[in-house]
Amino acid sequence: MAGGIDTEVAQTAWERSPLATLVLDQHQRIRHLNPAAVLLLGRGATELRGNDWTELCAPLFQPIARTRLERLALATEASAAAAPMILDMLGLRGPLTLSWHPARLADGGFLLVGVNITEEHHAQLQLRASEARFRTLVDHAPEAILVLDVDANAYVDANANAERLLGRSRDELCDLDPDALAPPTQPDGRSSHLAAQAYLRQALSGETQPFEWTYQHASGAALATEVHLLRLPDQGRRLLRASVRDVSERRHLEQLRQRSAELSEQNRLILAAARLKNDFIANMSHELRTPLNAIIGFAELMMDGRVGTLDDEQRGCINDILSSGRHLLTLVNGVLDLAKLEAERLEFFPAEVEPAALVEEVAATLRGLLGDKQLGLEVVVDPGLGTLFIDPGKLRQVLYNYLSNAIKFTPAGGHITLRLRGDGARRFRLEVTDTGIGISVADQGRLFTQFQQLDAGLGKRHQGTGLGLVLTKKLVEAQGGQVGVSSLPGQGSTFFAVLPRRAGGPQPLYTPVATARVPRVLALESSPEGRHELEATLRQAGYAIDVVATVAQALERCGARRYDAVCFPLTPGDGSALEFLAQLRAGGPSAEAAALVTALSPEGGMVCIHVNDALTRPLATDALARALASTGVAPGPGRTVLLIDSGLSIDSTLFAAVRDLGFRPLQVATHEAALEIARTTHAEIVIVDVLAPGLDGVRLLEALRAEPGGRRPAIILWGTATLADADVQRLRASMARALLRGEQGRARLLGELARGLGRGAAQGLTGATS
Repeated sequence: MAGGIDTEVAQTAWERSPLATLVLDQHQRIRHLNPAAVLLLGRGATELRGNDWTELCAPLFQPIARTRLERLALATEASAAAAPMILDMLGLRGPLTLSWHPARLADGGFLLVGVNITEEHHAQLQLRASEARFRTLVDHAPEAILVLDVDANAYVDANANAERLLGRSRDELCDLDPDALAPPTQPDGRSSHLAAQAYLRQALSGETQPFEWTYQHASGAALATEVHLLRLPDQGRRLLRASVRDVSERRHLEQLRQRSAELSEQNRLILAAARLKNDFIANMSHELRTPLNAIIGFAELMMDGRVGTLDDEQRGCINDILSSGRHLLTLVNGVLDLAKLEAERLEFFPAEVEPAALVEEVAATLRGLLGDKQLGLEVVVDPGLGTLFIDPGKLRQVLYNYLSNAIKFTPAGGHITLRLRGDGARRFRLEVTDTGIGISVADQGRLFTQFQQLDAGLGKRHQGTGLGLVLTKKLVEAQGGQVGVSSLPGQGSTFFAVLPRRAGGPQPLYTPVATARVPRVLALESSPEGRHELEATLRQAGYAIDVVATVAQALERCGARRYDAVCFPLTPGDGSALEFLAQLRAGGPSAEAAALVTALSPEGGMVCIHVNDALTRPLATDALARALASTGVAPGPGRTVLLIDSGLSIDSTLFAAVRDLGFRPLQVATHEAALEIARTTHAEIVIVDVLAPGLDGVRLLEALRAEPGGRRPAIILWGTATLADADVQRLRASMARALLRGEQGRARLLGELARGLGRGAAQGLTGATS
């Protein structure tokens, strides 16, 4: 053999070696290869001799193999060796992985000895892949995971959630004593160290019962968690896996529920006490009026001289008794009326009223007080107001309270104006404007509060109990109206009341919703006018109403208590209506609340549409299943779900997901096609993107709701969670085109709300229809 194999021993080793051996020239061409190489590579020596050895490598490894030998050729030592090369080779029976050990020969050639490590390499790759999969599973597990070496009393692994939960890196967790991650004592008073040892012994014995444990965050804050310990199989070591779930929110909700139950009980006791108080006040006020009437009656007899002649001093004393008695009777009557209103016993007896005559009558009773302070009174009654049908006594009381309040707080020589005018087709507005001391914005919220005066205290300049305005407010609201004030310090005040022109009979103008528990409604509305309109309309109809201005406030309220219905606009201002409804439906005490999309205008227009749920992109199948289930429509081949878009918005995943859930999906692209499908196929569920190009989404929903025959499909909104400015403007324009004016809009709101709550026609507006 050329190249120097000249001994029998070397020849035998060459031929019988189990290692593949190649001899290359300085150009990396094969000069010799032993039988093991021929067997491994699956090709004959004659076929391979003279070929470039890198052609035996997989294409990706060919430049690597050539470069390594070129570097070896440049080595300074005459007989140099290099580190092993692990290369993928092209064997005839399939791919191989070999570890080649190269050495440079004296003549500039190379000696390569190869070891077949295909199986070992494949096993190693599988092991690495398995470890990577395991690490991915651990790091993406929903709970925090810690691995504890019991004998070393140290953590040896932690996933990403453990790092986030405890505020420490994996290395920090592994370096710390496990006792350092818990406070000295647990909430039950036990030592954390002793309690941990007990739980470890149980886990090592095979018990896997979860337990509550308090960890300490890196910031020092206590973390309430639930821990589940499981022993891991490991040769020679005792390892425990701790799965840790943060239950702080659950504990907080449990505390809130407990607090809510306590508050409900306290509220029940308070209501019971309030009823007893009102009964007591009503009875006492009645008992007080009997002797007061006698005092006033006898004082009037004496003033008239019917029981003898009085001198000037006696007449002055009797006059003081008479005026004080009348003032006291006024106060007692106010307390009695207030108690009756709170006990819902005050009745209203409407009659035909000429507003000009009634105003003149009230003004005449106050002329003495006006003259004492030299105040001017201007009365302006709109001739077009016509005849009112309202309780004249209660209207007289409202006028008297407002005018006497203006007289009290207007300095001598001032001026008071009383105006009555129409406020829409079914209401009228009365205003009392004075040139008095005015009221700061901070104090205006206290004006209609019981037994409060802005200058309260022993040294107050204006006498009274503070009942006049609160009684006025309750009288007006009990008749379906509303009160308010606008004022600035030093610039006078305007107090107003808005009342219906025609009442319904000898009962309060509102009828509380007929249910054991008054439904509570949350209204989300950014504009002050809209909040006031919603509150007045729903409170008049007998609902308990809370009003907020932002999505964040709405979610906070819904997370803290249960609401039966939630009203919200499609453009809340600080978030997405779809995202808000999706978060509402995700869980919490108000997850099942009826949802009503509303829109209001300053001119009194209103639109309201009851929807079942909302879906946001990207689509979550569980959210779709929940939304479809909320409609109450069971899946089946005949159950049609109408998907409405213009060919761009509803994607194929939604179509397929609806079909996979057992429904029959139909997709249309135009307003007219949607209405035709809804009529002819009786679609029971409609999923619509109100922002789909070419569709007037709100008008389409209104049309679907107004379909004849009583068929009202369930509505699910669909779209992106974030709206561009152009989308917001388009939505607002769509809602503006759908607005219903005045009482018609309020009737629609009450009708949709009643349907959402599963009730009959809404009560509260005389003649209201939906």
